Amino acid sequence: MKRSFVRKFLSGLKKLLSKENNWTFLQPLVHSLDYCVKCQLCNDSCPAYIASGKQEIYRPTFRPEVLRRIINKHLKKESGILAKLTASNIELSFTLLARLAELAYRCTLCRRCAQVCPIGVDNALISREIRKLFSQEMSIAVKESTNRYGSAVEGGLQHRYHAKGTCEHRCLHGGRYRGEDG
Repeated sequence: MKRSFVRKFLSGLKKLLSKENNWTFLQPLVHSLDYCVKCQLCNDSCPAYIASGKQEIYRPTFRPEVLRRIINKHLKKESGILAKLTASNIELSFTLLARLAELAYRCTLCRRCAQVCPIGVDNALISREIRKLFSQEMSIAVKESTNRYGSAVEGGLQHRYHAKGTCEHRCLHGGRYRGEDG
């Protein structure tokens, strides 16, 4: 089941990056993936990052970086020294994809990141396209709920904050990601 999940994701990602299947958003998506210089100016404008206590995983550039690494390793097939230079050494697993989905739905899509970016990188667009991939290609859609800050979020993802401020993310399926063993 987990391998099937990964295969569906890669198939959907190929469609997401093809002109035939995503002609409307392909150019701004590729621009945002290719031209981010990771200056992190967008961090302080992101309500999800601020609300998390500025945890690294919630940086606006974190989701695009994970997606960029997946694309470079699994679609562009970078390997060897080029993979090391472009940080394409990422292992694609069910858990990684479940976390990527959670992070994409954590984004409020407010686009404040794009407003402060000096070159117009739109991390919210990337989150929206990741959501589209999960919903259209993998039939995973999360129902809208209200988060602990009182605003509506597309969620169904439970957040347990621990004493040290770390956050465990679990879908509401017995405390595990759907399909995750043990």
